[in-house]
Amino acid sequence: MEIRLANNSDIPGMIHLLKQVGQVHHNIRPDLFREGAQKYSVSDLEELLKDTDRPIFVGVEDGRMLGYCFCILQVTENNPVLCDRKVLYIDDLCVEETLRGQGI
Repeated sequence: MEIRLANNSDIPGMIHLLKQVGQVHHNIRPDLFREGAQKYSVSDLEELLKDTDRPIFVGVEDGRMLGYCFCILQVTENNPVLCDRKVLYIDDLCVEETLRGQGI
């Protein structure tokens, strides 16, 4: 499996996985999450892919997307209270439902 930064050609695979995540949330909490909903649209993803402070990593094998990881880079510099630091926050993570529990 190759893990790399996502690009525009990965959007269909990300949409597929986003729908899976949306369904998991709906199944667990139908009082909060709509059926068939997804967190990001195609245009949202196109914009996110341009943002270097919000990297998206994908795991692919033989042209198939196995999973994704949406991140947010949080940088603290010259803060009067906090030490300088960089944190990579995981905002959303998904592995293809047919491959879950297999160590991906």
